[in-house]
Amino acid sequence: MVYITNMLLIYSIFFSLLWPSKIADDIFILLVIPLVIIPIKQFSGYGYWNTIWRTIIAFIPFAVILIMLLVVITIIYYEIYIHF
Repeated sequence: MVYITNMLLIYSIFFSLLWPSKIADDIFILLVIPLVIIPIKQFSGYGYWNTIWRTIIAFIPFAVILIMLLVVITIIYYEIYIHF
């Protein structure tokens, strides 16, 4: 994760120097998504397609837990602030 963070920091500094604006930041975020696959592929030893589908499969439980957490927070908010 440190490698990925350093890679993204270097790329963001370079990109910001070339095109300093809010639109450039939004474009950079869209360009970064595929760049995260490269270090994961290097560390895992799998090919690109294997790395991509394994990353997607690993993201599914994370997304489910995140949605469950948001539902619980919404229920607690409702019970505390709206119900009383």
